[in-house]
Amino acid sequence: MWLDGRDVRSRLTAALRPVLMNLWQEAWKDGAESAGEAAGDFRHIPEQVAADRIARLAAKWLDEVVQTRLGRIAVILAKGGTPVSLEAGIRALLTSSADGRMVVITEVNRAMMTAAMEVYRAAGVQKVRWVTRSHDPCPICLANEAAGARYLGEPFPSGKTAPPEHPNCQCALIPAEDD
Repeated sequence: MWLDGRDVRSRLTAALRPVLMNLWQEAWKDGAESAGEAAGDFRHIPEQVAADRIARLAAKWLDEVVQTRLGRIAVILAKGGTPVSLEAGIRALLTSSADGRMVVITEVNRAMMTAAMEVYRAAGVQKVRWVTRSHDPCPICLANEAAGARYLGEPFPSGKTAPPEHPNCQCALIPAEDD
């Protein structure tokens, strides 16, 4: 709440919005193309439809990214310290290449999987499988993968209908073989 009163949320949102919108648009294109190849029946989603979907989802997605950043800033502030040490901690968080990479991986996957679901629907794909792709998948993603095929849009054991399950998630949805 203190951060909201300092206009940190709106400033962070304004700084991230143009970067993330571009990232989501480019990732959507890649996700749609990959999904079309996986479905074996590429159904082009018109650019305006894709732009509308991204615009509709962007506020929610952006809020999640900003909320995560604010939560991490709040942890730094809660630990306390001198103004100089607090500023250094926040600056380190906001300029961390590892943290930036995590955001990029997560948000690219989010847009790609949303596009994939659109293409799968258009291509008539009925069932999908959750596939782990990282070298060290988490137990939640492994359980989603082990659950087998689900109807498109049906939740997996974690409650999610598609990746990403968590920050840095590199999982994907693919058409089920029996579909």
